[in-house]
Amino acid sequence: MLLSQNMLIHDLETQIHEIAEEIERQKHTLRRLEYSKSLLQRELNSRCDPFAKLPINISSAIFRLSVPLHSFRPGIETEPILLLNICHAWTDIALSTPALWTTIRINFPCPSSSIHILQTFLQRARSHPLDLRIMMEGKVDREMCALIERHSWHIQCLDIFLADRNNSHDFPFQETVVAPLSLLRDLRIVGGDGTLKFAWSPILHLLRRSPNLADLSLEHMNLVDIQPFTEPVVFPHLRRLGLGQNPWDTRSDDEILQCITAPRVKSLSISSMHLESNQLQPFFERSSYALQRLAFDCFQMSGPLEQVDQILEMVPTVTHLDILLPFPEFIQRLSLLLTRCWPGNRVLPSLKAVVFRFTSLESSVAAARLGFG
Repeated sequence: MLLSQNMLIHDLETQIHEIAEEIERQKHTLRRLEYSKSLLQRELNSRCDPFAKLPINISSAIFRLSVPLHSFRPGIETEPILLLNICHAWTDIALSTPALWTTIRINFPCPSSSIHILQTFLQRARSHPLDLRIMMEGKVDREMCALIERHSWHIQCLDIFLADRNNSHDFPFQETVVAPLSLLRDLRIVGGDGTLKFAWSPILHLLRRSPNLADLSLEHMNLVDIQPFTEPVVFPHLRRLGLGQNPWDTRSDDEILQCITAPRVKSLSISSMHLESNQLQPFFERSSYALQRLAFDCFQMSGPLEQVDQILEMVPTVTHLDILLPFPEFIQRLSLLLTRCWPGNRVLPSLKAVVFRFTSLESSVAAARLGFG
């Protein structure tokens, strides 16, 4: 009886094992069929795809337009990877277009898989110039930052958005790294809504590593630890400098200008609501030789007309002027400034066009434009 029962158990186990093996064989067959179907579908897509008939440079340009300008999800935007799943033709186009992988959008904090995605982008971008946008909504991943630093030599455009209230002193580029960002041309750093405080030291270090900047924008920067420097950072190729308005910080703009020399800057945008002409003068003496466009605001500035006169006398080469005025005093300031900016006068003798903007807390920005023939 016991022997018979043991044989029955053995037979059941054998049948279960045989069925399990058959299931695995069927799964393998199913995977093989699904893979064959996928290949056939990709081949069909390739033959029916109009992209296959386009020159590679045109199809590559269209693919590059599919890359988003902004990243709102944690991690890295992976749209280029999705293009690999359509058909053989799209895969060939995507993998033969390094520029498709040069636009990288990172939103910290990142999932653990993001480091591998970043490695894939950087490998496929090869040595082409990188366009990197970093959104800091949480703690940065130091391993990813170290990988970015290893490829910093071919970053051409860099946008950094400092939006995390809990890590406002965290910065993706470390002061311990001294390798120059020789290819970097465009740098933009945005300090959230202007209420967060950020250390100036790592930002200054990044500026010192970027000698070939052509476009620099620092917006809503509420900075701490700014100290007077005997030797300002020299940007011989800088053409545009923008310092965005920050009503929460009464010092940053003029103190930043004390740290910068830009002898070839052509366009300057500053928030002059906290600037005194005697603080601007050293910067203009070092940097106003080629200045053509000047934009600043007089919002809540004491003694604005006298200050404006003194500021404008420092920049006789300016041809285009843009001034923001508080709405209640708009008419008076407009009429007086017009007489001072008229061509042939000692103030802005080369002026060709002037834009007066006015605003109030209750109204949107409006503008009055005047051109000089």
